[in-house]
Order: sequence, then C-alpha cells, then structure tokens
Amino acid sequence: MMAWLITWNQGGNHEQMDDTIAAILNYSLPAEKVREIVELLYVNRYASLSERLTYARDVKNNPYPAEFDTTDSVSDNTGIICGHNPWLYARIVENIILNIAIDGKESLRWKEREKPEPPGVTPGARTQEA
Repeated sequence: MMAWLITWNQGGNHEQMDDTIAAILNYSLPAEKVREIVELLYVNRYASLSERLTYARDVKNNPYPAEFDTTDSVSDNTGIICGHNPWLYARIVENIILNIAIDGKESLRWKEREKPEPPGVTPGARTQEA
C-alpha cells in the first residue's frame, strides 16, 4: 500500500513524542493539497490562539508555512516540511504494514521512496558523506 505519511520529527534533547504519526492520507491527493493539510496540522498544534486567528483570516499570514522539500534547490514535490523543532514531514511511502502487539498497541512499518535525481544528474551518481 502507498500513502502520504505525515510524521512528527525532532532533533536534540526534547521530550520524546509518544505518537510520531500525525496523519496518513490517500497517495492520490495532490501535493499542494497535502501541503495545505500539513500547514494546518502544524498551526493547530503549535500556534497561539492569536496566530490561529491571523491564519484563519489569511493563510498568507502563517508564521509557520509548509514548504516543498528541495533537492539541490529544485523542488520535486515529493516531500513537504513544516515547522522548526519539532517539524512535520510529509512524503509518499510504500509497503505500509500495520503491526499489532499482543497488548494491542499498534505501530507502522514502511519503506521510504527514493528521491528523484535533480535534472542533469546521472542516476546513481550522487554520493553522501557522514
């Protein structure tokens, strides 16, 4: 199964979140619609009431706009990021599997899709360093 998976991510020594899955959406939703949903999720979780009112009047006044992830400064509409720390990350994933433990606790496993190469880059030619 493929789906848009929206997860909470964080860095540093912040309090760990119990549930990092913010939403699961149908993979056929347009990326722009998913970007709007991600933005709304973030605003409703972390914005103050006054910021939410400002956002409701005009979404262009959003202090936490969601943006398409970029590869070498080229947006490929395959990932959407919103917020600072924590932040939301939306992307289409594959092979989602629901695991149910003996105690009834549910968890998900999935496969991340490879990001497309930017224009002019030979597939497989990119390297990463740690």
